[in-house]
Amino acid sequence: MAKKKSKQPDSAPIIAVAIGASAGGLKALKEFFGFAKPVKNVAYLVTQHLDDNGKSLALESLKRMTSMKVVALQSGKSLQGGL
Repeated sequence: MAKKKSKQPDSAPIIAVAIGASAGGLKALKEFFGFAKPVKNVAYLVTQHLDDNGKSLALESLKRMTSMKVVALQSGKSLQGGL
């Protein structure tokens, strides 16, 4: 008898993959996201170190690097709504 493939429910837990980068880390992020493929219920959390006067270009840059949905996660928001 063939085994049925179990379908992962929509309420499955989210796996968070944290990635940190320095201010000059966009090149490495571009390389990573050039290979990374979307996976259901996996969220990549990217944080970037900037100097006090630095303005992050990461959000717009990441949107151009991948076909995955890219959003800025704000305090008090959950990952559930972003996936």
